[in-house]
Amino acid sequence: MTLREDAIADERTLRTDDRVWTAAEKHKLRGLAKNNTPVRKIARTLNRSVASTETMAAKLGIVLDERLFRSR
Repeated sequence: MTLREDAIADERTLRTDDRVWTAAEKHKLRGLAKNNTPVRKIARTLNRSVASTETMAAKLGIVLDERLFRSR
């Protein structure tokens, strides 16, 4: 990778992975999970990765339907 490509990759990582979850995002996650929305759709709605969404749900004590998890 060139230096420029590294910088772009780092910027993308910061945009999606290192953002702090807001109270509004957590509230929306709770609501979507309550409606049995698939994890991939929740992640896309919140502009988060599936892994980040699953991790936050676990931290908040939100149980996601196992059938709705991404294939591992």
